Amino acid sequence: ILRERGQARVIEGNESPGEEPIIDRRMIAFTQREINGMLNYNSALGEQLQLQLKPGYIDIQFFQPIPDDVQFFGGQTWRVSLDVSLNKVPGGGMEMALKDLTVGGVPIPSAWLSMIGIEKNQDIIELIKKEVPAFEKFEQGIEYIDISAGTMQIKLAE
Repeated sequence: ILRERGQARVIEGNESPGEEPIIDRRMIAFTQREINGMLNYNSALGEQLQLQLKPGYIDIQFFQPIPDDVQFFGGQTWRVSLDVSLNKVPGGGMEMALKDLTVGGVPIPSAWLSMIGIEKNQDIIELIKKEVPAFEKFEQGIEYIDISAGTMQIKLAE
């Protein structure tokens, strides 16, 4: 599969250079750089949020400035990092789960997260569907998701 202007291009082994390649228009591929560029395009979000695509998960880094009037930490910028897995589950559903959370480089223990109602490896998609029932239709429109080092491929359902 080769990327060509945002579309996936499937190259068959017996294809000759003069033949028109088969293009699967339901395949969407993004690089890490493209995603971060979209976040940065015409917004300040790109300055505060950065994504890194790693095999099987997304590392979301959020840079939070601390107001000057906060004791000890005022005027600093803290980095909050979330490692989130995103998979298509056999049978049709999607699964998104928090794998790790660090604040200022310090990992937050699971016991502390549970005090605010967050559990590691908890399916976040199920929580979203409770709040936004239409998300289930969005989820059904995705056939599969593949996240590897620096790239994300999404195949849309028919």
